[in-house]
Amino acid sequence: MSLALLYTLLNALKPLVIDDAAYYYYAVQAAAKPLDPYGFTVFWWERPDPANYVLAPMGLPYWWSLGLRLFGDRPFLWKLWLLPYSILFVASLYSLFRRYTGKYEVTLVAFTVFSPAFLPSLNLMLDVPAIALGLAAIVVYLRAADRDSWQLAFGAGILAGLAMETKYTGFLTPAAMLLHAVIYRRFRLGLVAAGTAGLLFTAWEMFLAWQYGDSHFLWHVRANKDALLKKAHLILPLFGNLGSLCLAGTLLALAALRCPRWLLLVAGITSALAYVTVALVGGVFESWFTFPLFADPGQTFVGMWWLEDGIFIPLGVFVGGVCALMCWRLFFRRGLQRRVVRREWLFLVLWLGLEVAGYFALTPFAAVRRLLGVTVVGGLLIGTLAARTCRRRPGLVSGITAYGVVLGLGFYSVDLLEAFAEKNAAEQAAAFIHARDERPTIWYVGHWGFQHYAERNGMKPVVPRSNGPQPDDSVLRPGDWIVVPDEGVTQQSFRVDDEHAELMGKLELNDGIPLRTVICFYSGRTAVTHLDGARLVVRIYRVKDEHTARSH
Repeated sequence: MSLALLYTLLNALKPLVIDDAAYYYYAVQAAAKPLDPYGFTVFWWERPDPANYVLAPMGLPYWWSLGLRLFGDRPFLWKLWLLPYSILFVASLYSLFRRYTGKYEVTLVAFTVFSPAFLPSLNLMLDVPAIALGLAAIVVYLRAADRDSWQLAFGAGILAGLAMETKYTGFLTPAAMLLHAVIYRRFRLGLVAAGTAGLLFTAWEMFLAWQYGDSHFLWHVRANKDALLKKAHLILPLFGNLGSLCLAGTLLALAALRCPRWLLLVAGITSALAYVTVALVGGVFESWFTFPLFADPGQTFVGMWWLEDGIFIPLGVFVGGVCALMCWRLFFRRGLQRRVVRREWLFLVLWLGLEVAGYFALTPFAAVRRLLGVTVVGGLLIGTLAARTCRRRPGLVSGITAYGVVLGLGFYSVDLLEAFAEKNAAEQAAAFIHARDERPTIWYVGHWGFQHYAERNGMKPVVPRSNGPQPDDSVLRPGDWIVVPDEGVTQQSFRVDDEHAELMGKLELNDGIPLRTVICFYSGRTAVTHLDGARLVVRIYRVKDEHTARSH
């Protein structure tokens, strides 16, 4: 309980960031019209679209909507309202670590919750709530298998269905339960659990199809079918993100493999130096090589590479190699021959493979959040081996855990700075304008947390014209203001024309920390990158003559 509370409190200190801003619109709609969740238009990319066209399963927004009705406009309390998800997440981790390791379970739970992967990831986004529900479903299903209980299998299916409607990566949960059912020959229980999840998911999507003429899930499957078929570009980010996230876990795996202390020391120093190097000298350079196979969809090559890629991608390959060595150690090392244990290990290894396959099958773009399941199952494998090989080295396990928590706090701190930068930038821009204009009309470009706080400060989004006139094109009039963050914030394809607007001021937010997580942690090849210069720069313009905003 204390771990879950601390996890939630740390998240509550952070302003809204990245996709929090999008899900907020759906929570507001669900609070006002709970039976019409997609019956509105939402501005998230270039112009307002039907809400069904932005990927947002309703599991978390429905829960958030209750917080809105209870607490009103209080983001800190919205985030505290996520405490039940945190409790479910921590309790499920504890149950799984206790089942598969029987030792160090509290240490391993803390190691996971406060890791670089999970500590910055809660936010008001879908990922941690979905994995909390999914892990809870698996815990309940494992108890159903132990007790041959149809009732528990049915309950596991309900939790799995909720996980699927919280985030579509929840499809891996019934797949994992079916995998366990095959290994342990609990076919009927597995079918009950997976079938219940499927029926719950199908019933909700049929309701949406009746309500709006199309299933939210099926619309996005069709819209993203090309991206779902081109997956080679996800290979390098898989290793880059593993290499930047899982170095402490790899140290624990090396300890579980009984590597000598000098090798652990070398590996620990190397991992620390990797982060220091990125902070001090990281950045972009033009590569002399290209990888057509690994290009993003629609591109023919990748021409720009970062020093971070050259550091973390090889480290990620090393992480994968250590994981493979660990699996070999579990299955083929002499003295670990009990069949019941081998089936448990087989389930964990195949479950890990399922999570990796899900990363490719269900991921349109790379991000840390796509690897949360991989991190959990990998941690279970490491804990399983460490509990058997590190019994005489508890201090080593505690020391590596402390190192992992320090890394997690470092990632969280950088992400906190990123979130506050977007919030403060919007607020300071509004204050700058209001000091010069009593009743201003303020337009903004930008998304994520910046969008949320810009609108909270009375700004309107610029909707640029692209292919012919549209009713919602933004018409900028003399005396209007335009607030434009730098390209570190994803924004509309609109560029201020010096002929029509005059630069009135520039705000620079700089904290002196040469690392960033936005956008790389949420969509990138590595979880952290070098920051050169100010964390965020915002330019403020005033319109000189009337014109229609246009895409550049």
